[in-house]
Amino acid sequence: MAETPTTSAPAARPAPAKRPKPVAWIDPHGCSGEPCQVCIAFCPVDCIRLVTNDPEFAGPTGYCVVEQEKCIGCNLCAMYCPWDDIVMVQPPALAATPVRG
Repeated sequence: MAETPTTSAPAARPAPAKRPKPVAWIDPHGCSGEPCQVCIAFCPVDCIRLVTNDPEFAGPTGYCVVEQEKCIGCNLCAMYCPWDDIVMVQPPALAATPVRG
């Protein structure tokens, strides 16, 4: 009886690294803050909050910020911002070129 040659399966390739999803970033100088808050209303994970007591920014009505570790990158806030003040950026570098949504 003849033996059939055995071949081993090729080594499995590691899965390609996925780029992290972009997350929202709000420019505090363009955000109208308290009178608007549209982004807060549309956020499905409640990761946007109003800041009214920032001594570095003298806006009379505050501005909104995104808690990026909670952001799921759905882009709803950017789509509904009436000021087009929200951009999607690759985490963790905020200095990266924004990706308009």
